[in-house]
Amino acid sequence: MTTTEKLYHLKKIGKTTEVLFVEDSENVRVGTYDILNSFFPHITTANDGQAGLDVYRYQFEQGKDYGIIITDITMPKMDGLTMIEEIKKINPKQKTVILSAHQETAMMDRAKGLGIDEYMIKPIELLKVISVFTRLLED
Repeated sequence: MTTTEKLYHLKKIGKTTEVLFVEDSENVRVGTYDILNSFFPHITTANDGQAGLDVYRYQFEQGKDYGIIITDITMPKMDGLTMIEEIKKINPKQKTVILSAHQETAMMDRAKGLGIDEYMIKPIELLKVISVFTRLLED
């Protein structure tokens, strides 16, 4: 499949996917949102891990299913790994992606231990985004 075909395929399968995107930096949140919104028209954002967990709990109780959760790690109030740990207690099968500038082994090991589906290093690359999210949505 060509890159263009992969792009259109992700747009097709992503158009009904609900995404929770958690990022504390407003500039990064807005810029990444714009990229993600090209594939996922249904994105809920939160500015820290606690807010992300609160949104997730509320929506889960309302019967709303997030296809993918995308989060930063280092944030105020609650970090992304702790948020995911709590979310996995609610829904162990929840698909999760870390977007981080950190490549430290300890964080990556903890993320793997939590069952993170993908650990992506910022800045994100379009081809990696297409590949990762297509794989997650097709699983």
